[in-house]
Amino acid sequence: MGKKFVITGGPGYGKTSVVEELANRGFHIVPECARKVIIEESLDGSDDLPWKDVDAFQRKVFELQVKEEKEIPKEKTTFLDRGIIDGLVYWELNNLEVPEELIEMAKEFRYDCIFLLDILPIYETDSERREDEDTARKLHGLVRKYYEMFGYNVVSVPAMSVDKRVDFIINHIAKL
Repeated sequence: MGKKFVITGGPGYGKTSVVEELANRGFHIVPECARKVIIEESLDGSDDLPWKDVDAFQRKVFELQVKEEKEIPKEKTTFLDRGIIDGLVYWELNNLEVPEELIEMAKEFRYDCIFLLDILPIYETDSERREDEDTARKLHGLVRKYYEMFGYNVVSVPAMSVDKRVDFIINHIAKL
C-alpha cells in the first residue's frame, strides 16, 4: 500500500519545485489545489479569489483538495503540494472562523509524514501568490502549528537546492 506525504510551508518556499522534481523521479504527485483554483477562477472572472473573497475561495480549494486526495491510487506513494490542513490556516490568517465540518473532514484524512520546507534565501511572489514575505512567514508558522495540532510530527527541510531537498525527503521516507 502506498503512503501519502505532504510537502508544505509558506508561499514561495519552493514546494512546487520540490513536488515537480519528485514527479520527475517517478513519484505520484498531487499539485497544489489553491493554484489551480486561482487560475480557474481568474479565467472565469470570478470573485472567488483569495484577494476578493477568502471564504468562498478556501471552500473551493478545500473541495478540490478532498476530491484530489480521494482519487489518489492506494498502491502509489504520493507527494502532495500542500494537504487539507493547509487550507484551514488561511481562515485563521484572515481572522475567519474555520467551519467545524471542515475541521472534522480534515481529521479523516491522514498522512504518513509532513515535510515543512524552510524559507529560501530570496523570497519572490508571482501572479497566483501575492503574499508579502511577512505574511509568508506567518503562514509558515501557522502551517506548523496546525499540523502539530492535528497530531503530526513535522519534519523541517532545510533551504538547499531542489535536488538536495528532494534527496533529503527521499532519504527520510526510506527510514519510515
